[in-house]
Amino acid sequence: MTVDPNAATQSWPSPEPERRPGAARYLIPALVAAAVAVALGAYGKVHDPAGTAFNLAGFSSTGAVKSWLATVASSSRSCSSCRR
Repeated sequence: MTVDPNAATQSWPSPEPERRPGAARYLIPALVAAAVAVALGAYGKVHDPAGTAFNLAGFSSTGAVKSWLATVASSSRSCSSCRR
């Protein structure tokens, strides 16, 4: 079997060089979060509280919800098999 010395040695099409993520990758989510925060603040400023709080099903109080969510958040951060 002979090999053609003029044959292409790269796959076609040639792979694109890796590009670094631009500033928009971080700027756009930050701007969206800021807009949501401003909108919620404006809504809270204009509207009076109704006097009732919502309760998540299965929890006896707001403190129980906060403690469970804090536990889940802290345990997911320390999960070594979750990191890549």
